[in-house]
Amino acid sequence: MWMQIPPQSSEMPSALLSNNGQATSLTMREPNSHVPHFATIPNGPISSLTPYSGLILAICLVILFGLKIILDHYIFPIIYPCALARMDDEARRSFVNYHIAGGVKVVILFIAAKPVVDIVFGQSALSSPMSRLHPKPTMGDILLVLCHLFSSMYLFELVLRRKPSLITIMHHVGGVMIGQSAIALSVDYEHQPNATVEFVMCLVWGFWDVLAEWSTNVAFVLYRIKGDNHQLLARMFATLTVISVLGTIAETIMVMVLFGLSWSVWEIQFKVLTPLLHTLFMFSQLQSARVLFKMFKKEKQRMHDGDEESIRPAASQTDSEPAIQEKHPVSSSTRVI
Repeated sequence: MWMQIPPQSSEMPSALLSNNGQATSLTMREPNSHVPHFATIPNGPISSLTPYSGLILAICLVILFGLKIILDHYIFPIIYPCALARMDDEARRSFVNYHIAGGVKVVILFIAAKPVVDIVFGQSALSSPMSRLHPKPTMGDILLVLCHLFSSMYLFELVLRRKPSLITIMHHVGGVMIGQSAIALSVDYEHQPNATVEFVMCLVWGFWDVLAEWSTNVAFVLYRIKGDNHQLLARMFATLTVISVLGTIAETIMVMVLFGLSWSVWEIQFKVLTPLLHTLFMFSQLQSARVLFKMFKKEKQRMHDGDEESIRPAASQTDSEPAIQEKHPVSSSTRVI
């Protein structure tokens, strides 16, 4: 007697299918495919806090505004009385912004280091707990809040500064739009098969961006309060120029390697947009390096001019010595010595 073998079902769970029927789960890939861990994370929501994104972003902006009031009106007049006296309104706004942006970036780097490294290079997922002691908050919860803090920092700077440069506007607007778009994609993850992997890739971009921008914030704070120390500023801007260029190269290598290893996961639109967007960000960072190099040359020239001015009085000191002695007669005690 022949046994009738039932046909295997060709249906797959909807969570594993994209809107065009392509599989997105690791189980559907070949066993020998070397796909990085972050590209194998199941597509899903970033956090249970995602529906409250508007409220989180608003709270971050209110906190930054409160910091601006406290620093500008109460703390800085005590700490930097001489430096503030030399600044006009535009310079003072930038000075306050550099402090706020630098402090926010320290918070982002300190808190985001563990979840970003664990997700990109480890075995964690967005739903993994931050601590083994308690299931909440998850890494996705923390990264969602930090992503909104990142966006609010750039939005606040664009509003606070009177005349931001075109490169600054393009960089900040691009950073905000990319970060918020990654969050928006995760809301409709059932129809966006690259929502999770796109968010993780944005984390890599954002982490490098914050790391590179922080040193620049510190440099321009020192530029305002140590403006007469041209040797220090020249060395600082030269060092930052080298760091900026090397950091851009390192970031490009890391992002493109991760992107290439996960090539089979991406849909066609992201295969086109990701290199294009990274090229624009790389151009922006190289423009920042060019500005730092110009500041180095400017401070080096000032240092050279200062050395020449210090030599000129020394050369004419013998000619003016009698007049100086008449103005400041030597006391009897000085003659004895």
